[in-house]
Amino acid sequence: MFIFLKKLKYILVLLKNALLDKEKARELIINSTYLKFYIFKHKLLTADYEYPQETDFNISLEKANQNQPAPLLILHRNIVFCKKNNFFDDTFSFIDIGSGSGLLIHYISNNLDYFQSYYGIEFEKNFFEISKKNLISFVHKDINLLYKDARNFLLEDKKYLIYLYNPFKFDILKIFMQNNYENIVKNKSIIIYHNDIHIEELKKNFEFRYLQTFPGTSIILSKN
Repeated sequence: MFIFLKKLKYILVLLKNALLDKEKARELIINSTYLKFYIFKHKLLTADYEYPQETDFNISLEKANQNQPAPLLILHRNIVFCKKNNFFDDTFSFIDIGSGSGLLIHYISNNLDYFQSYYGIEFEKNFFEISKKNLISFVHKDINLLYKDARNFLLEDKKYLIYLYNPFKFDILKIFMQNNYENIVKNKSIIIYHNDIHIEELKKNFEFRYLQTFPGTSIILSKN
């Protein structure tokens, strides 16, 4: 019953958006439909329950946001935009902070294979185990799935395209950015921040070049 109510709530949100913003609603419906097709086509596993549920880290689960369906087509558009504008090259690695069941990494490895290596950071135990199963067929690619708490995670000294789909509350986002700010600036890494509800707080705390080319998505670049 609970899962049914969650799905009903999601449908009602789509209907509400359709009344307020038809273009946004159209985009949501197209992405939702494509995601279901992609999962079915590749026989991927998903976790249909309230997230997060279980973790070994000393953190309140309320600090994480409810896992949302990966917006694959929106991600595709954003990465292609960055590629066309030479914001990154083939020396970059891709990292998904809050990688869930690994759907985005699966999609990018299949369709946007521009990167030297791929990383997924996930702190929810069940999703992390599912992601390993979903990506087991990519043994020929440099894919690294890490069961980590973003508050204590330090990026390696390399160039990244960092993907954030609003994975947690701002206090954790701020800690992650503080811990990795110098690394990001030094390596001229870029950040794609989708569903960017904390973008104004980021602007107040971190000196970057912020681009908002698409509604709801910010592309964050080093000023240098």
